[in-house]
Amino acid sequence: MDRPRKPLDYVAFLLIQNHQVLAEKRIETQQIVPDILALPGYHIEAGESPEQALRRAIRKDLDIVPIRIAYVCTLLQHARESRRLHYFVVEHWQGEISYRKAATLLWVPLNQDHRFALAVDRVAINEYTRVATSTSQPRDTQAYRFPVSVKGVVLHTGRVALLQNEREEWELPGGKLEPGESPEG
Repeated sequence: MDRPRKPLDYVAFLLIQNHQVLAEKRIETQQIVPDILALPGYHIEAGESPEQALRRAIRKDLDIVPIRIAYVCTLLQHARESRRLHYFVVEHWQGEISYRKAATLLWVPLNQDHRFALAVDRVAINEYTRVATSTSQPRDTQAYRFPVSVKGVVLHTGRVALLQNEREEWELPGGKLEPGESPEG
């Protein structure tokens, strides 16, 4: 019996400006999910942390240098292979954006997440919006704005399990990481 493969690690990011997020229209010849509107994403090379991969890819493909990066969430995507996507937000950067990898880049209002083809991108945008607009958390540090949590997708007979939280919102099961705890732990 074949053992399931470990998901491949990727980074994706939300570049935010004026309540809009940068989207890429992927080229038609892209091997995985071509010709769609998506958040920019990149593979993580051996020995790289997700943040190192993100900084490398942003400099290489967009010609900008991120000033401040904050973790948003990690989600699983099943395409031809299973992927673990580590989402980050970049709200401040240096340089002028140019593109090399996508067919084109465009700014999409955050409240138009339905324009993104991938469900994982829509979930990440919603998580960023939920946390960034929360009035219950201090806004003075990135650590408070984007606490690290892990969510899991539980599939049973083709359905996804959701839990109702204390705010009476439906969400994937999961919780906040404790200091020193890894997402896989």
